[in-house]
Amino acid sequence: MNKTKLILISLIMAYIVIVISNGVIAIKNNLNSVNIADLPVILYDKSTDIKLLSYTKVSHDIFEITRACYDKGYAELCVSDLWAIGRQESYNKVNTVAINSNRTADLGYFGINTIHNVPLQTLSSVYLSANWVIQKLEAHGYNEDRLDSIGKYHSKTPTIKARYINNISRFLTIK
Repeated sequence: MNKTKLILISLIMAYIVIVISNGVIAIKNNLNSVNIADLPVILYDKSTDIKLLSYTKVSHDIFEITRACYDKGYAELCVSDLWAIGRQESYNKVNTVAINSNRTADLGYFGINTIHNVPLQTLSSVYLSANWVIQKLEAHGYNEDRLDSIGKYHSKTPTIKARYINNISRFLTIK
């Protein structure tokens, strides 16, 4: 299977979770106002005979995450993991700022803590942030124990790490 097909499969897997999540959110929010940029677009790939309903912003973010994962030599699991971290940390919004009780802040799509002194350019780009997160996950043993490294991305304290793994597992497309 060539790289293009692998990327397409990764996008499809992540996309299914996003469509389900967006559908639930849309029903809950009653859709009183609709932004034209958020309306769905139908994507069709003749070579694979696959039709996808795409939301422009979400598709762009998934593409950037997928690109970062493949650039680092990872595939579907990485895409799922990074999308899940983004969902847990910021509801997949690049401009998120969350103030912590210890007077630090979690910034951007992946909730990168200010103690890491990550440049603003990295925080404002899903692709650059995804690369940074992958490096952190690798430093925490991503290749040996994927879920443990995801938990350690949030906290090395065992109880907090376990709670984070439990919370984030609902967003993982592949467990």
